[in-house]
Amino acid sequence: MSQQLAKSIDAGAASNETSPVAVGELDLRKGKWTESQSTRDAQKIEFAGFFFPVAVCKIAKTWLGVNAPSESEILARFGAYPAQETLKSLAKEVQAELGFHRDRPQHLLRQSFPLLAELKDNKALIILSAEQNHFNVLGESGRQKISAEQLLHNLTGNWLRVHQTIKADQRANHDAEQRNNPPQEPALWPALKRLTAMATQNYRPFFVRLLTAAFLSNLLLVVLPLFITIVYDRVVPHGAFETLTALTLGVVLALLIDVGLRASRVNMQEAIGVKLGLNLQSALYRKLVSVPLATGQQFAKGFTSTINEMDHASLLVPTLVTGLLADLPFVILMLALVYTLTGVVVLVPICGILIIGAAVAWGSFNTQKNARATHDARVEVQDQANETCATLATAKATRTEHLLLDRWERRTDNSAYLNHKTRQASAFSTQLMLNITQLTIVMTIVVGAIEVNAGMMTLGNLAAATLLVGRIISPISQLIMQLGQIGNLKSGITKAMTLLDLPEEAGGDSTHSGAQIEGNISLRNLSFSYPGAADPSLKNINLDIRAGERIGIIGRNGGGKSTLLKLIPRLYAPTEGQLMFDGYDARQISPFILRQSIGYMSQDTVLMNDSVRANILNGVENAAPEWLAKISNISGVGEIVQRHPQGFNLPVGPRGEHLSGGERQAVGLARTLAANPKILLLDEPTSAMDNTTEAALIQKMPEVLTDRTLIVATHRMQLLRLVDRIIWIENGVIMADGPRDQVLQKLQSKAS
Repeated sequence: MSQQLAKSIDAGAASNETSPVAVGELDLRKGKWTESQSTRDAQKIEFAGFFFPVAVCKIAKTWLGVNAPSESEILARFGAYPAQETLKSLAKEVQAELGFHRDRPQHLLRQSFPLLAELKDNKALIILSAEQNHFNVLGESGRQKISAEQLLHNLTGNWLRVHQTIKADQRANHDAEQRNNPPQEPALWPALKRLTAMATQNYRPFFVRLLTAAFLSNLLLVVLPLFITIVYDRVVPHGAFETLTALTLGVVLALLIDVGLRASRVNMQEAIGVKLGLNLQSALYRKLVSVPLATGQQFAKGFTSTINEMDHASLLVPTLVTGLLADLPFVILMLALVYTLTGVVVLVPICGILIIGAAVAWGSFNTQKNARATHDARVEVQDQANETCATLATAKATRTEHLLLDRWERRTDNSAYLNHKTRQASAFSTQLMLNITQLTIVMTIVVGAIEVNAGMMTLGNLAAATLLVGRIISPISQLIMQLGQIGNLKSGITKAMTLLDLPEEAGGDSTHSGAQIEGNISLRNLSFSYPGAADPSLKNINLDIRAGERIGIIGRNGGGKSTLLKLIPRLYAPTEGQLMFDGYDARQISPFILRQSIGYMSQDTVLMNDSVRANILNGVENAAPEWLAKISNISGVGEIVQRHPQGFNLPVGPRGEHLSGGERQAVGLARTLAANPKILLLDEPTSAMDNTTEAALIQKMPEVLTDRTLIVATHRMQLLRLVDRIIWIENGVIMADGPRDQVLQKLQSKAS
């Protein structure tokens, strides 16, 4: 397998053999490298490794042919140093899964090859095989032989293995099935199991230390009950106060150690929870911006609430795992100790645990009945707050403050009531659990007193058992309460897991990942309906647009002009029909690669809360100052920055509110031109501009239209001077398509 993989990965790569020079011995029987003194003194040597996302795709191509994204697309979409969850998303996209491992670099031979090994510069080498005193690896320089001495001194001990999940001949069927059958929202416990697996797999070393600290801390809790038993039954009757002094010192030392262990436990639980939460936030956010637009818009509602609930759940997971793997076995051990000391008295704490479980389950059931409603109520309040902040000027201008306030009060009142019911049920369960705990201790003393009177146990055993019962009930109560809290977060957890399972935008054939789009566009029997809409927005559209054409789209409001422009860059997928670029089905081309060749300007220009320069060059790297000056002059941004002392560093405010509507459109047009696209899609680009600014724009635009395809939707007749062909759309149907003057004459004839 490793030889086949090496040949497949290395196809076309230049061979760059290096002579292995090793000081030491590679023990193939023991599976480790034995260093000599000169090896330990060797200086670190740098290797040209891959970025991890690139290395993952290079291995995945062995199974999936050329259907993995290109290197440039991978780095642009996923970054050079992505988080583990983001890297897993990449692997899932190429129908693979990742296994993360950590071991000492000297134990490299214990791993099976091929694998990805992390270098100390945070890059990765693909290790293909091991031979005497050297390894065969693949890096940016091609296939190499590297001495074990050099390699091991540059490894961190983190390994990553790529596993095949779906064979190449099954992928097409899998992709079609995934598109036609989107993932359903999972039940709570499968979602929680998956969340727990994420934590334990990604942070295994932390969990090992956490569980060790918890186990040792629990063992030290046995010291105090045993101390009480010995004092009552041995020290006091015999007056052995020297023994008491020694025992006291031992107990104090044990309690001090326990304080340190418990502090370490809390810190590690917090560290794991925070790391897991940050990784999940990154993965969810990346997923939100990577799924198709229609899907992302559905999950955007309440996204903040989902993030907050997942953050809370992430903090609970390490505590829950510790309770199940460390505290629960301790409880069983303590019950066995109580049975050893007191016999039948052990039935009392067992009954107490069962009653507490039933009480908390009843309270959790009542809470979960309102969990979805509570989640939705919080989402409504957050959405109205965000909406009001975005439209505050409109609310004042239309004098609707009182209506918004009434709606706000109703929603906040409903949210407060549902939260009150949730807190009430939780508080009742907590108080009931406390009372049951106290009653359990009382009954332990009562039953124990009867047993002492009958001569079945000593007074020291009774005192120790009473203390042990409290120690038994406490972790069980906490564990049950944590399960109840997890239940309250059901909506957020299940929604987050559903989002993580959604398929991302992708092309079907990476052959086009590096190809330049020329600008020839064809639409065949294309129809489109927005989700939930009763009527289609576009009906049976057939168009051929040649590269370099300049086309204007006109028609009444709601006729389908904007929808057509959104379909071309694949912001939405056609309901029926086919979209083609340069003769290829658009679904063969990655949307990311496609949009590198398309500049799209929507009719609603929204800017980031940043400077004019940052908004124009958003997503554009290494833009020449001359190009920035040129597009600024054409779009009208030049006039804006010239009259302001901060120039291009002028802040635009939230959503660009510090600029006028026409100024925002000027910045939006410059942003569209900045990437130097082959195809320009402009939706009402001058609707908010004054006539003078628009006239200047029309005069200067031809400077950047050479060898570009222009499609502009507009109601402004002046802008049609830029085009030589007009498409007239009404009610989603093409009414006319032809040379500009002929279509305009037809419109005038109809109007008359």
